[in-house]
This record gives sequence, C-alpha cells and structure tokens, in this order.
Amino acid sequence: MKWYSNLKLSYTSLLLNKSRLYFSILGMAVGISAVITILSIGEGAREKALGPIKSMGTNLLVVNPAKTKEVFRDKQRPTTVTTLRMKDVESFLDINHLKYISPFQQINGTIRYEGQTIKSLIQGTSEDYTTIRDYKFKAGSIFTSEDNFSMEKVAVLGSMNAELLFKDEDPINKTIFINNIRFRVVGVLQIKGLESEMGNIDNVAIIPIRTFLRRVSNLDYLGQIYISADEQNNCISLEQDTRLILRENHDLEQQRKKDDFVIVNQLSSINAAEETSKGFNILIIGVAAISLIIGGVGILALMIMAVKERIAEIGLRISVGAKRKDILWQFLSESLLIGIIGGLVGVVFGIVFSVLTNNLSSWETKLSWQGIVVPFLFSLLTGLVFGVFPAYTAANLDPVEALRNE
Repeated sequence: MKWYSNLKLSYTSLLLNKSRLYFSILGMAVGISAVITILSIGEGAREKALGPIKSMGTNLLVVNPAKTKEVFRDKQRPTTVTTLRMKDVESFLDINHLKYISPFQQINGTIRYEGQTIKSLIQGTSEDYTTIRDYKFKAGSIFTSEDNFSMEKVAVLGSMNAELLFKDEDPINKTIFINNIRFRVVGVLQIKGLESEMGNIDNVAIIPIRTFLRRVSNLDYLGQIYISADEQNNCISLEQDTRLILRENHDLEQQRKKDDFVIVNQLSSINAAEETSKGFNILIIGVAAISLIIGGVGILALMIMAVKERIAEIGLRISVGAKRKDILWQFLSESLLIGIIGGLVGVVFGIVFSVLTNNLSSWETKLSWQGIVVPFLFSLLTGLVFGVFPAYTAANLDPVEALRNE
C-alpha cells in the first residue's frame, strides 16, 4: 500500500499552503468544466442536426427537382423544374434493392369541420410515406394502396389539426372538407413538431397522391420522390439505377443534357454532417488544450514553490536514507492529486453548467460518458506532466547543499 501512503503524505503536504492549493485546483476545475460544457453543447447541436436525418434511416434516397433559371423582364430568376411525374415512380417499382417508394407533393390549403376552418399544409403521398418518415400514429392508420389507386378521399391529420378541429371528439371516420372537398379521417399522427424541410408536421393533412393530383391541387408533377433501399450497402447501386431510369424517362441521355433532378443520399448527408462535427470537435480540443495548459501552469508554479520551501525536508530525507525515486514519486503524487481533485471538481461543475445551459437557454446540451471521462483523464495527465519537472528537481537535490542553504 505504498502508493496509498504516498497519496496520504502528499495530501498532508499540500494542505500546508491551502490558498495556493485552492487556486491551483480552481484553475484546473474551470478548464475541465469548460471543456465538458462545450462538448455537451456540441453534442447537443450534433444530435439536433442529425436527428431528423437519422430518423429516416441511412438507406434513404430523396429525389428532388433541379433548380434552373428563367428570364423574366430581362432578369434571371430561379425556378424549379417540374419534370418529376407519377410515371417515374411507376418505372421504379421493379428496380433492384427497392424496399419502399413514396411520391410526394404539398400545397397550402384549408380544412373545415362543422363550421370551423383552419389553414394547413395539404400533402399528397403514398402508404409508405409515414413508414419512411418514421411518423407514429396516435389513432387510426395510414390509407392503403387500394385507396391510393382508386383515388379515395381519405385523410390523415396532424395532431394539432385534430385537436383544433375535434377537441375531445374522436376524429376517426369523421367527415372533413379539405379545400372544400369532402374527405374521411382515417388516422391521426402523434405530436412530431417542426422539421426543417417539411414545416410543422402537426399542422398537416396527408391524403393519397393520386387524389391530391387529380382532385385537390390540379398539379401533374411531384415535389419529391422518397426511395428506401433494402440495405444500406445497396444505396449506391440503387442511386445509380435511379439516375439511369430518370435520365431515360426525361430523354436527357439522347439530348446530352444535365440531370433535371437532384438525388440526395441520406448516408452522404450524415457523413457530411459528421465531418462538420469533427471540425467543431477539433476546435473544442484546441480550447481544451489551452484550458488545461493554463491549469497545468498553475500546478507547475505551485510545485516549484513547494520544492523551494521544502528544500531542508528533502535534504534531510535523502541524508537519512530516502531513495531519490521515493522523493520523485512523492512530488509526482502531489501534482497528480491536484489533477485528480481539480478534475473531479471540474466534472461536477461541468455537469451542473451543462444542465443549466440546457434548461435556461435555447441551446440543447447532451452529456456523454466520453465527454466526462476523457476530460477527467486529461486532468490526471496534466497533473502528471506538469509535475515531472518539479519532482525531478526535488529528487536530484544534493542533500549537503540543501541542508547548507537552509
């Protein structure tokens, strides 16, 4: 139990000058707590950005119409290509590695029930859409493929719309009017909230895409096509096949034109977001290094002063038979103990600051065991590294000179 005796002796020695000890511990604790708090903010931002993407899975492709420019009054303005059609969706049905496919289009509209009218997003899609988007149902279910094929007037409501229109009433099988067209409610979604590209999912009415195109919107083109692969490894192959089919359908190959569509691979989006997160983490590591160096300098200063003040003690111990390695380990134990205490205090402060930041500000934080353990281990390493020079100096003192100087 020699190491325990060393730590006990080191603790007693450090308490000889409490004010300097407390400032050294505080410097280390502030650095560690800052690192933990920044890491938790970064992790919270990362989860917030990746959450919607990951919820749809990493095996998803999203086909969007390309952007182009048109001349209007001698000026160019951006416009969206309208070449995505239902025939494109139908041509994908026999493609290899396809698991789900869902056409999509939306407009702003109104929903009316018994004299009450609300504004809402009206979305047309297929029966696979809620599975792809990972939407859960509070009541009822999505419409069927038969409903879509026969252009039935059935609808799924977002949670807010259902609450505004029906209050405590059961909305299932009730009749509503979407843009003055009669529909029957077949399902209600659970609370979902905002999604960056879709708006407020609680304020939607989802209807079959064929009904949407023919009876509600009078549009003949799609806004997006969602395509899900059977396995993540098959995404690239599926993307290539999708591009070939779309180019053929749109006569782009013969005319040697650029794609009039954009295929977004969710896995690529996640990887890009992860790369951005890595860049942020490198910045955090830089901040952490500066914080720990400042704390380490405090430990170095404290230990150098401790060596100078205890020259007689060191000389006496060596002269009565203490080994130099024992002196070395004692002073290393003291600097390590400062690192341990400073690290523990910093961990407590860091957790408290992270929780307060999450509860009292608009920033979301997420604590992870890596974000706590790694800074604490660095505090131990800092204590050891910045204690080497003072410990080496103390272990190599000449006992005769030390006692004479004292």
